[in-house]
Amino acid sequence: MKYNAPAGNSDPNASYVTGNAVTKVKGSAVPAEAVEFPQREIVAAILAAGLVPENEDLTQLKKAIEQLAKNQLPGIATTTVNGISRPDGVTLKIDAAGKLSVVATSKYEVGEFYYFRHPTLKSGMQPAQGGLITNAATQYPQIWAYLQTTDGQLLCKTEAQWQAMTTATWATLADGTTVGWGGIGGAPFYVQDLTAGTLRMPDLRGMYAEAAGFDSLGVGGVHIDMIRNFASSLALSDRIYASTDIVTATGVLYMSNIRASRPFPRDGSASYPGGDLSIDPSRKVPVGAANKPRAWGALACCYLGTPAA
Repeated sequence: MKYNAPAGNSDPNASYVTGNAVTKVKGSAVPAEAVEFPQREIVAAILAAGLVPENEDLTQLKKAIEQLAKNQLPGIATTTVNGISRPDGVTLKIDAAGKLSVVATSKYEVGEFYYFRHPTLKSGMQPAQGGLITNAATQYPQIWAYLQTTDGQLLCKTEAQWQAMTTATWATLADGTTVGWGGIGGAPFYVQDLTAGTLRMPDLRGMYAEAAGFDSLGVGGVHIDMIRNFASSLALSDRIYASTDIVTATGVLYMSNIRASRPFPRDGSASYPGGDLSIDPSRKVPVGAANKPRAWGALACCYLGTPAA
């Protein structure tokens, strides 16, 4: 609505004057619009908020503003005080002067994994390196509550299950050597101890994220370090008569420990040259302690929510 100046005044922005009988100042004449229109504006807001206008409640306009703000910003958490629904200050707040403002919310999802180039932890993040957070219920109330929900339970294992995952043996090789996680990585899950109030973090060290749905890998699943097999064979005659008869191997195969002569294995009556056939992948490709693609070091973190003040 527009401003309605005193009746009979040519200035559309003129102020109202209070009458005074002693000084004989005449008060401003109030036009009907100045009384009626503000009431209709207020009633319209009250009705739009779904409230029933009444004279006994002089806080209806305030309630209407709060309700309309909530309707315009769905998902805002509220709390009820003296029968009035108010924003709880998490996503929307009203200060002492009645000013309404939006509170910045996190762009991260509680419980999810994130990778960062910067080595400094961001607020609410903890490294996914299998550490144990004590007093987690108090420090990170959001993740603590979330992990107790049906959805949150999908991200959890027991302590025994978690430890078994990080120490699982993948294979025992022909020479008896065992290969496994060795206590590093292998557990993309939390452990929530409701009694002790502790939270075991996931351990993603040395692991690469891979889109699930291929090769039997499901969401949250893990697979071992492996390469494609390169089985080889070599056929030799039962007798080697001269050094020129020694097979020349190439690629990952090579002859080692070549000897000038050795007794013929059947009767030992004569000596002939010999050697050993060896295999060494490093002759053709770089080798290391694990099979892995080229990579860059990322700070793997989990978002636990806004830390308690």
